[in-house]
Amino acid sequence: MTRRGKQGAKSWPRHRRNPRFTATKATPGLQLSCRYGYLCMDVRGTVFNYYTCGLWTVSNWWGTGPWINNQTKGTVARFYRQSGNELWRSTAYSSGTADWAPVYSLRPC
Repeated sequence: MTRRGKQGAKSWPRHRRNPRFTATKATPGLQLSCRYGYLCMDVRGTVFNYYTCGLWTVSNWWGTGPWINNQTKGTVARFYRQSGNELWRSTAYSSGTADWAPVYSLRPC
């Protein structure tokens, strides 16, 4: 396993497994899309689509990429540092670009 944040890392961004979650390789040149009810993000070419509430631990996330919070209006997604302190939050509907390096866990809702 490679060290987190190392630019030469060959590890894919990872997550805990859950049936209410998908991760697929992004199609080069296409914009990120996100179905209603989901929190979606592109981390180094892997698209993550979160539907289930709960705390998700992630690893090997670095670089910048787009995100879309297309959950039910007013639903708040939270992103956390390694310490567990909140890094930032997003209220649906919203979108933007994030630096994934400091993100160690997230709560879609």
